This record gives sequence, C-alpha cells and structure tokens, in this order.
Amino acid sequence: MSADLQKTKPGRLVFLAICFAVMAVVVSLRLFYWQILRRGEVLQSNNTVEEVDISAIGWRGTIYDRNTHSLAVPSLVYDVGASPQLVTNTMQVAGLLAPLVHVPEPDLVAALSQKTTYVPLARGLSAIEGEAIRELNLLGVRLDPRPGRYYPEGSLAAAVLGFVGGEGRGAYGVEQQYDSRLRGIDGTKHANGPQLLFNLPFDQPPRNGTDLVLTIDRAIQYAAEKDLQQALRDYEAEGGCIIVMDPRTGAILAMAVWPSFDPNAYASVPSSAAYVNRAISEQYEPGSVFKVVTMAAALDAGAVHPNDTYEDRGRVVVGGRVFQNWDGRAYGLSTMTDILAHSLNLGAIEVAQRLGADRFYQAVRRFGFGQPTGIDLPGEVAGSVREPGSPDWWPADLATNSFGQGLAVTPLQMLAAVATVANKGVLMRPYVVDHMVQNGKVVWQATPQPVRRVISAVTADTLTDMLIEALPRETELAVVPGYTTAGKTGTAQIPTQGGYEEQGVIASFAGYIPAKDPRLAVLVKLDRPKREAWGSRAAAPVYRKLALEVCAYLGIPPDQAEVSGR
Repeated sequence: MSADLQKTKPGRLVFLAICFAVMAVVVSLRLFYWQILRRGEVLQSNNTVEEVDISAIGWRGTIYDRNTHSLAVPSLVYDVGASPQLVTNTMQVAGLLAPLVHVPEPDLVAALSQKTTYVPLARGLSAIEGEAIRELNLLGVRLDPRPGRYYPEGSLAAAVLGFVGGEGRGAYGVEQQYDSRLRGIDGTKHANGPQLLFNLPFDQPPRNGTDLVLTIDRAIQYAAEKDLQQALRDYEAEGGCIIVMDPRTGAILAMAVWPSFDPNAYASVPSSAAYVNRAISEQYEPGSVFKVVTMAAALDAGAVHPNDTYEDRGRVVVGGRVFQNWDGRAYGLSTMTDILAHSLNLGAIEVAQRLGADRFYQAVRRFGFGQPTGIDLPGEVAGSVREPGSPDWWPADLATNSFGQGLAVTPLQMLAAVATVANKGVLMRPYVVDHMVQNGKVVWQATPQPVRRVISAVTADTLTDMLIEALPRETELAVVPGYTTAGKTGTAQIPTQGGYEEQGVIASFAGYIPAKDPRLAVLVKLDRPKREAWGSRAAAPVYRKLALEVCAYLGIPPDQAEVSGR
C-alpha cells in the first residue's frame, strides 16, 4: 500500500461517516414527516380500516315507539374511498365494489381512473356492507368507520322518523325536528406529542344524545301500513295515507304514508319526493268529509237543528254558478241528518247559507284550517282558505267550500277537525314525541295541549248522534261490528290549472270509535283510485278493517248497547 493511500484512508472513513450520519438524519426527518405530519395521507393509501376510539364517541340518541321498541338506533357506518395509483385492475375492482357501494360500475371506473392520491367512492355504508368490502382485501381501497344510524324496522314509520344524512345530521321527520337533542358530543383527549390517544384520560368526556320515546305504536303503525298497501293494490290508487290519533290527547298512534322509503337506504331513493310526509306537507281538497265541519258550525251557532228540514230540488244557483248533488238527483224534503246520510251538496249549501259567510269562515278558522296544526314534525303546510274580503273570494265560494271543494287542507288538519267533535268540541294539538330520556332518566314529558274550544260539548254530542245514525245509511262498509262508529266519507275532485281533473279523485273517510267514548280517530285517504273510486266504496272498508284490528289490539271493549241491540 502506498504512503499516499495510507494518508488518505482515515479521511475517507471520516467522510463516509459524515455521509451516513447525514443520511440517517434525512431518513429520520422523512419518517417524522410522513408518519406524523402527513399520517392521514399515508393512511389514505392503505386498504385497512382505521382504528376508531369507540369510547370517545358521543352516540346519537335512540328513537323508540311508545312501548320502547327500537325504531332508530346508533351504529357504525363506513365511508369507502380509494387511491387510484394503487389499484392494479380498475375494471375488476369496480365490478366487485359496485353492488356493495350502490354506485354504477361505469361511475366507479371513472373515479378509479383519476390521477389523484385519493377519491371518495361512497358514504354511510352499513356494517354488513363495510365488512364485505374489507373481506375483499382490495389493494388501494380504504374504509373509514364513523358513527351512523340503523333502522331495525326498515321503512316502518319512515315519514315520521326521517333519516340521518352523510354529515350526521337529521333530515325530515323527528330526526330533523329533534336533531340538536338527538346528536351526541364526542369526548376530547389531549396529548403533548405524537402519542396514541386511546389510553389517555378525557379532558371532556363524551355525551350521548337524548333518547326519544314516540307516541307511535309499532303494532298499530304496522297494521296501518299493511292496510294502506292492500288498499293501494285493491283500488289501484297512486298513493295515500292513514293517520290514527287519540282524540282525547292529540297523540299520533300511527301515520302511514305512501310513497315512502327505507331510511337505511335513503340515498338510493330515485326522487327526494319520497321523503316528504304527505300527511302534513301535501294539501288537497277534502270533499264531503268537510260537511262535518259545516254542520258542526251551524249546529253550534243555532242556525240549524237536527230535525230541521229543507226542500232539495236537485239544483241551486249561487253567485252565478249552478250546483247539484253528487248524483244529480233531487231528494225532496230532507232533514239535517239526511244531508249527512246522503252526502247532499245542496244540503251543505243550505246549511252554510243559513249560517252566513262570516260565521261559516270564523268556524273554519276555529277548527284550525288555514294554519298549521303545530305538530312536532318539520315541513307542515297551512292549507289554503279564501275568505270574504280577499280579492280572489267570490260568493259562489261559500257554496263550494260548504261541501269541501275550493279550499285546501292537509290530512292531519282534517283528522284533527273530526277528532275535535269526538273530543267534546275541544281541538287538541297533535304530537309524536311523548317523552325524552337522558342517561336513563326522563328529562321531558309531553302533556296534551288543548288549542281551543271550537264547539260546545252539547253540539259535539248532538253531531255525534247524527253521524251514528247517518253512517249506516251512507255506507255499511264503514260500520264496525260491535262498535258504534261516527264518521263521514269524502270523494273530492282534484284541482288543476283552470279546473279539475276529468277522472282523478281523492277518496277518503274520517271517523272515530267507539262513538260515545272515542279512543281512536282515523283518517283514510286514497289518491286517484281507479277502481271503486268513491270514499264510501274504497276508503270506508279500509277504515272498518283497521279500526277492528286496533280495537282488538288495544283491548277496547265493544259498546254494550250495540252488542245487546244486535
């Protein structure tokens, strides 16, 4: 070895040592950068499920029915995304994921072909779907669990419940109305460095959301939905609703609506119109059911009495318009009860004219039409009532409104009005949340809220007797065996721009049972039935079937007088 080489060897060693030291520092800095500062991006390129500190989650409150059966419960859901540069077979991965994430395969191919580090593919997948994706073990596909929502009964009472959207906020129904109460608050932990947080104590412990106990009865809701679906098939109707209320309190026991949706798969609904609760958010002209309101107002004002008569000539002119009965017939000398039994339009007009426009519309307002009922659900509309003094009101409107056309109501408004007669003349505010529970303790309890006295108790009893007598004469299909029933049918035209549909009608029935001591008030509404397109033929038998089922379920005894008299 030369002397020159021996002299340079220690210098080279020092030089190499310095190089290795610099490299070690650089590697350490890069590891710190990627594992600590850019940890999230690194995780996004993995196909594993990120750990979630379950103990830190403030879970959303549970929603129960009146008997504490779970209708909505907190759960873990999964968001899925991918790092396209790590996906080796785009077509294969898209084909495997499409049925699990409910996204068309071409859309997934397009997403996975993007030149980006991460692309979201779907949000809010169920635990079953998330586990199925994890078992595929697809390189570049990533799952992120987060708190979500599960509805054990599927679409049952969906219009009342609503759903929880991708951002964890309630949409529609009680999920929206009580979102601030239902939402939990996650706990927080603090660390003085890049430490795992799972074993540290909480600075702020998590707080679960408040639980809601509804007035809805799962069994009655199921029966209402079942009977509604059967009616839609039997009468080839496009949609409809059934509402069951306790007339003494305003508590809603069931609210069945169609079209509907499954809140577990709300994102797959073709149109957001399915989310709308048509029982409170869609108005219609009620038709002859409204004659109950007209008769109640006139009886209460003393303008008519049950045995008063009028001469039904089959035709009358009011405000320049010609009006006839629904069947075009003249019924001759008729009583007030005959008006209800034969559903006479000309009789309703006669009653309204004896009452007068001012008192008629005052009564309509007292019954709650033209204003929201105040139910604790979002999206309620007020309906529409034109009155004297309005630029679009005409004298003929008094005649038209007397038998339920030319004004707009919601199904809930109509039922609340009929339930007012059942409740001795007192209008109750409808409600769906009975009480709230936090940490096992009741923190809020609903109390029935009387809105106002609309008619006297004497008037309510008189009208009930008239309805009991009239109903079998109007339609035997609404008479419930063993029970006295008070109610009225309705068959209403559907308004369009400048007139009414030529064929389509709304068939409905509203009644209460047992009539002398009402426990249930029920409204059945069927939209555009193609078969038996009359309230007396389509809606009435649905009422009878459901009323009999619910009375048996609740143990409501038959009327003794009715039983002994038959």
